[in-house]
Amino acid sequence: MREISKSVSNLKANSEIISWCSNWLKEHNVPSEIKMFGKRPILLWGSTINNAEILFNTHIDVVPAGKDQFKPIQKKDKVFGRGADDAKSSTAIFLNLSKKMFKIVKKKNILFSITTDEETGGNTTRLFISTLPKLKFAIFGEPTNLKI
Repeated sequence: MREISKSVSNLKANSEIISWCSNWLKEHNVPSEIKMFGKRPILLWGSTINNAEILFNTHIDVVPAGKDQFKPIQKKDKVFGRGADDAKSSTAIFLNLSKKMFKIVKKKNILFSITTDEETGGNTTRLFISTLPKLKFAIFGEPTNLKI
């Protein structure tokens, strides 16, 4: 198992992870785009911004930790390490959902986004959401204390 990226409010590391996610989607025939909101990248796929009615949003940045917490440990079917639950697990779920349901996502005007600054205030998400004229509902992949 490879080391989890140290995406602690680090623009370079976060940009690399966003690019990796975009490439993964491309490999699975899901078009995506990386846009800048403020000075931070955000990965978008699914509906267009102008048509999006439902948003699934998550983030890939993590809070600081000791070096040992960035080395994932796998025990049976669970992974432990910085970011494994909050919120890289949501990222993996959203990517996989998109691969399986891309045609439905577009028809239902569902937009997925991955941001890079939730742990430092979430300004990218605030800027981004203000550009969604038809948004009716949003789900944030933020499993704080394993609660909705």
